[in-house]
Amino acid sequence: MSNVTTRTIHKRLKTLRTHVGYAENVFLYSHESDVIMVDYQDRVTEYEVKVSRSDYNADFKKTEKHMKFKTLHDVSDIPNEFYYVCPDGMITEDQIPEYAGLIYARGTYLVQIKRASPLHNEKMPSEFWKELYLKMMAKKKL
Repeated sequence: MSNVTTRTIHKRLKTLRTHVGYAENVFLYSHESDVIMVDYQDRVTEYEVKVSRSDYNADFKKTEKHMKFKTLHDVSDIPNEFYYVCPDGMITEDQIPEYAGLIYARGTYLVQIKRASPLHNEKMPSEFWKELYLKMMAKKKL
């Protein structure tokens, strides 16, 4: 593996120019999200950052979250897309759920290994924008 840390992955994600909203470690849905990004079309992507194999395996103990991603019954409680982000090679494409994408932190770059399947196409509701904005401001260091 590598010396990639959760913090370095968060910093790399933050530099992506694909979003207008970005928040770390927030409860926007009924589960905590490591990173949430909202793009220019008000679509939400969630990034689950994993730097150890045991942490990745423990994620599947959150059965309610993964069941929502699989069944899609309440799209207001899940993002449009879901990705795992990990050090290069820590997780392989065949080890992630069908609905998830995979991104490797490789050197100083993020490399998309598998594109996430869209979970739904609904835009983020306006009340979520306000909630996300307030959470981003609360975490911002002044």
